[in-house]
Amino acid sequence: MSEVYEDAYMDNTIIGYESDYIIIEKDDGDLFFLEAPADLLPIGETVAENELTPLNELPIEIQMKVYQKYKFQGE
Repeated sequence: MSEVYEDAYMDNTIIGYESDYIIIEKDDGDLFFLEAPADLLPIGETVAENELTPLNELPIEIQMKVYQKYKFQGE
């Protein structure tokens, strides 16, 4: 029974910081952010789904920095 919940759960893991934003990556590789001080939550911590904001809501300059810094490092 617990396997069903484990399969449906997606981690929302903090992978870094940019400007005044915490950068979060879901298991599927999509990037999101949380507006908060960097020292509020450490890298590796997970964040609730309802806390996430799509990266495309940031100014384009910051989006580009985030994608350059985080999106391609694991590929």
